[in-house]
Order: sequence, then C-alpha cells, then structure tokens
Amino acid sequence: MKAYKNRTIANGDRVRIHRNQHKGGFSVVAMTGQYKGLVVAHCDNACIDNVTFVVSRKGWERYIAEGVKNVHAFVEGTINLDYVVPQWNPRRGWFDGRCHRVSDPLRTWSRIVYEPALRPHFKARNRNISTAETVVLRSQYEVLGIGVM
Repeated sequence: MKAYKNRTIANGDRVRIHRNQHKGGFSVVAMTGQYKGLVVAHCDNACIDNVTFVVSRKGWERYIAEGVKNVHAFVEGTINLDYVVPQWNPRRGWFDGRCHRVSDPLRTWSRIVYEPALRPHFKARNRNISTAETVVLRSQYEVLGIGVM
C-alpha cells in the first residue's frame, strides 16, 4: 500500500475502497480521523473486515444516462494491514507473501462482481449482496469475500 500525499492510515481504521480508473489498482479513502473523506493510499491488494457494499444510486443512474464511468461503487469496512494476500504460482499453487502454502481462496471464498451496465448491486454466487465478514481486493480487480450476505 502506497501512501498518498504523506497521509497515513492505521490498522483498524474505517475506509472506503474503490477501483482507480486512471492509475489502475484501488484507491483507499479514510472514513474517520484527520483525513476523513480524502484518499490516503493507493494499492494493488487490500483486505478489509466488517464490509458493507455501497452503490450510490444517483451516481449509477448518471453512469447509465451518460455512459461515462464515474466513481459510484465502494467497498467500505475496517482495514486489515496484517493480512497477506495469497498469490498464485503455477508450479506450486497458492502461497502467501512469506512463501507458506495456503488453501486456494477461490474454493473457500466467494467471487464478488459489480457490473454497473447490468445492475446497481454487487453480486456473489448469483445473488445480490450487501455485507461480508472479510473481503480481499486483489490485482486485476479481483474481489473475494468470506461471510458474504
């Protein structure tokens, strides 16, 4: 996670994360503290707990009407800076950042998708969702969740 404009974030802070359309990866916005409402970091991978999926209805309607992308969907929750996002190695399987073998996250986690051209909802396993225990955002905009409801 790269700090933005020397702004800081601590483990357990409330954040809102959205896809960064210009730079790639994700932007992290503080929801509390000194930098509330401001981008505090950019990242390729992140983990947040106690998650709520938020779609601004007016932002989505503007996207549909104008056909121009805008930031209107977020994953909101508590940042977990201690989590190491598993990475795939074609020869060895799934490994964490310390090269310890871990289970395949696609088998135990639900893939979460947001397709604004089709609907104003996040979906997992073919149903609309609004919350999750934990969500991992990975490079290439892959989003996985546990305890998805």
